[in-house]
Amino acid sequence: MARDLKQIDKNRVPNGELFSYSVGLAGQNISYGYISGWIKYFCTNLLHIAPKKVGTIFFISYFWDALNDPVIGALTDRFRFKNGEKLRPYLAITPPIIGALAALMFMNVSFDETGKIFYILVIYFVWDFFYSFQDVALWGMVATSSPLSQERARVAQWVSIGAGAGGAIAGVFQMLRSILNSFGLADMQVFMICALLFGLGGEMISFASHRIKERVRSDKSQESLWQSLSIIRYNRTLLLISLARFLEYIK
Repeated sequence: MARDLKQIDKNRVPNGELFSYSVGLAGQNISYGYISGWIKYFCTNLLHIAPKKVGTIFFISYFWDALNDPVIGALTDRFRFKNGEKLRPYLAITPPIIGALAALMFMNVSFDETGKIFYILVIYFVWDFFYSFQDVALWGMVATSSPLSQERARVAQWVSIGAGAGGAIAGVFQMLRSILNSFGLADMQVFMICALLFGLGGEMISFASHRIKERVRSDKSQESLWQSLSIIRYNRTLLLISLARFLEYIK
């Protein structure tokens, strides 16, 4: 009995780890909320790219997401770091890259319209590539945080709180924008400042998630990458969600 209790205690997730993990999710969602909420507006109204061309950029990005996410999910499932971990190292590696790209996305580049389109496409697609690694790792850590189901449920609750808080913080941008405008700052300056504050700053906050440990280790997948990806066709829920997102976008 004492041995069982000791094993249970060993697999509990300390409150400090839970808090850090939740803060990390908040940071990621601050950065993502700012980008997803305002990048189209920035491209159209501040970089003055034609709205139809902006729509085309992000229409293409949908197909990139459709390919990018499952491929990265399959890759992370097949790779292990030298210390045997599957996900946690990404929580330290990806934030500075994603944060820097988020800040670059809102720069006042002096290219012609074609140059601006190319710039946004490259920055956004590279950002999305690294963001997918971070996102897979962040949410995947729920499953690897403990072999105890009740502990994983507790971790999932904290994650939801952190993600919601991050989205709410990103939502104050409009108020902050009005304040900065009242001090005489032009919109271009405001967006660039907030790209550093929300985009880069949010990702720096996401470093906190690296404190949570992987208590569940799994073997590398023995299937080929193609075999791993081909399984997706049997996931009807995922396919329906993807179709719904696509229809919502083209509406």
